[in-house]
Amino acid sequence: MTCTKEACPVLHCPKDRIFSVLGQCCQQCNGSRRLIEPPKGSCMLGSAIHLAGKSYHLDRCTHCVCQNGTSVCRRTACPVLDCPPEKQLTTPGHCCPHCPLRWEKEFKTTCTVGGHTYEASTKFTHMDFYYS
Repeated sequence: MTCTKEACPVLHCPKDRIFSVLGQCCQQCNGSRRLIEPPKGSCMLGSAIHLAGKSYHLDRCTHCVCQNGTSVCRRTACPVLDCPPEKQLTTPGHCCPHCPLRWEKEFKTTCTVGGHTYEASTKFTHMDFYYS
């Protein structure tokens, strides 16, 4: 089984204008994107104004630069982890959480298909799939 994580866009509106849509992963802006006009050449992201040419961090995973009145941001995409969310650890100064080392030693991840159990990272072909 392969899982992917959706990367949500950085929103260009104040926090009180951000809302969640039922059934969607990423949040959206409510109403106009430009509720407050920043000084010419500077950028507004959320309710913060950033000077032209300056870089800043929106959060620990998002690095932005103000270019020509537009915030250009790069967000680190964290890998999908095998351990449950309550067991995941985040090291100070790092973006992505990780599983504790003992988790991998104590619990072997397996996958059972057609009565056969395979260990993590094992590649297999299974021909007993029936379609109707």
